[in-house]
Amino acid sequence: MPKAKCVWKGNPANITANMIRGFLSKNARTVPIYDFLKYSSYTTDNEVDIVLEGDYKLIETNLRKSSFSVIERNKNITLIRGNLSQIFAYLLKINQKQIFIENDDITYELLIKNNLNSLENEKAIFHLLLKDFKK
Repeated sequence: MPKAKCVWKGNPANITANMIRGFLSKNARTVPIYDFLKYSSYTTDNEVDIVLEGDYKLIETNLRKSSFSVIERNKNITLIRGNLSQIFAYLLKINQKQIFIENDDITYELLIKNNLNSLENEKAIFHLLLKDFKK
């Protein structure tokens, strides 16, 4: 394993390009790239067409809570993954800190059909979801 050595102490503004070249020319030891890089093959995911019966579908998941929502789009469906405040913020095009929901620690996936008038569709879906959660 290569050892680290301090080559400069002082104000960073005082270091010059010539000094850096000098430090680099003194460093004769090289490390093979395979000592710190590992190559592995990857698998490809097959794209599955999802068919929704309505305009949207909300699914409760058992994924852990994340500080940001995940948005995935394909040709037919937009998937938003997050807690309710993150999903509502996406639908209303506002910051999630503008929404407060008590006990908002359940993660959901919202699947939305892609339409031409998606902005109006997203607001309508928000109102439908709000009705469902008020029950």
